[in-house]
Amino acid sequence: MSFRIPTPYAWDESFRVFYEQLDEEHKGLFNGIFACAENRNDAQKLACLVSLVNDHFVSEEAMFDENDYANSVTHKAAHDEFLNRLRGLAVPLDDAAVNYAKNWLVQHIKGIDFKYKGKLGKDTGRKAGGPFAIPEPFRWDESFRVFYELLDEEHKGLFNGIFNCSKYRGDAGKLNSLIEKVDDHFKSEEALFDERDYEGSANHKKAHDDFLRKLRKLSVPLDDGAINYAKNWLVQHIKTIDFKYRNQLG
Repeated sequence: MSFRIPTPYAWDESFRVFYEQLDEEHKGLFNGIFACAENRNDAQKLACLVSLVNDHFVSEEAMFDENDYANSVTHKAAHDEFLNRLRGLAVPLDDAAVNYAKNWLVQHIKGIDFKYKGKLGKDTGRKAGGPFAIPEPFRWDESFRVFYELLDEEHKGLFNGIFNCSKYRGDAGKLNSLIEKVDDHFKSEEALFDERDYEGSANHKKAHDDFLRKLRKLSVPLDDGAINYAKNWLVQHIKTIDFKYRNQLG
């Protein structure tokens, strides 16, 4: 089924997915495509659109993972294809590029996003909470101790890295530093799993891979959704998943 392209090109109630944050992000994508259509020689407008699309996909995919959404794999593949197409565009944009972007968003929301309505829980965006409270200020404390000195020190570094990203949201260096810290920590932890034949290794590594993939898709300036997602992930991961290996790694 092909859905009508609105004129003027703007979000309306017929596109509502009933998750507040995702609806707000969809509005931003409409605005971003409209801005590109009106300013076809503006490379900054195109770069802004690519950033908005990337950040939205990170938001949506985080909700898929948090709620074990059944159509996650095919949905993510559609995201990747569109983002790759956008990243291959250059100004000046021609009619074909503009019409493709306009049509893709309309058909994707109404033909694919609508399938997740009512299936992603009651959250209105990335989960800001979870079983465990997010500390404010965002710092490691004794309640996060896993009793392996190296891993506890690395966890402290991850808290500091996320805190710095939240404070300096336009600083790509801070984001890259966080990604490097996360990658290094996961390697340390997984090396211990392999050395000690930890039985929970496979699922734990998958959680690592998912988080690192999402971080690598982020770009500055970071929005509230990205920051809240990272904060929440680290807190819930340590206290629900990392705690399972306490006293099991020798």
